[in-house]
Amino acid sequence: MNELARLVVTQPEARFQLMDVELVPGLRDQAPMAASVASRWADTPHEVVQGEPPSALGRLARIRFKVWIELPRGAKPAGALVAEHFSCDAKPTR
Repeated sequence: MNELARLVVTQPEARFQLMDVELVPGLRDQAPMAASVASRWADTPHEVVQGEPPSALGRLARIRFKVWIELPRGAKPAGALVAEHFSCDAKPTR
């Protein structure tokens, strides 16, 4: 448990934000997921695509999102990732 606690507090923090979602409705009973989707439906930008060929469960046609990951000082992003540096008013505590 001590090792697990140490690993948890040393991991970078992240934030995920949905920008836009394009959904194609399904035909089958989707009750198990309906409550989960409905709980965020009003505050998630989305478009329901009409005129697509039907499927049992529907499909996610397109999704746009942003992810912010707090990297340790000196870390370099790999590949096409871009690091955005900004100052923070918070002071570290010890």
